[in-house]
Amino acid sequence: MAVALYPKVSVEPDSYLDPKNPLKTLFRITNDGFLPLYNVKILSAINEVKSNGEQRMTGDTDYKSRFFNPIHVADKISYGESDTAYCALGGLNIPYSVDYADMAIIVEFSPPILTFWRMERTFPFTTQKNVSGDVILIHRPVNK
Repeated sequence: MAVALYPKVSVEPDSYLDPKNPLKTLFRITNDGFLPLYNVKILSAINEVKSNGEQRMTGDTDYKSRFFNPIHVADKISYGESDTAYCALGGLNIPYSVDYADMAIIVEFSPPILTFWRMERTFPFTTQKNVSGDVILIHRPVNK
């Protein structure tokens, strides 16, 4: 029974706000578990971003270079509910189109009863071109 009570969160790209910059994306954060999540913070982390202008940005490995927008805090996300958050990396001033990104969305939250305890889940994403030629974010394969 303890496994069923373990928090389960999912993150998916919801809307691309700029077809030239996949970092300007809205993400949907969903509570797929049975218990509510409290004090939910959404962070964005960067490992590497490359643009077609030969510009390159790198962060710490294991997504330790994190960005946070204080408007992305939810007091509570109940079972089956979702919240939408803008990728905080979208605010970076990148003068060229983004060709490649290795980034993550981190969901930090407190479980019920133990609201002083913080948990986090990391969702890594990378880029891929869609049929229109736009660069979009997809879940990064685990073995990469």
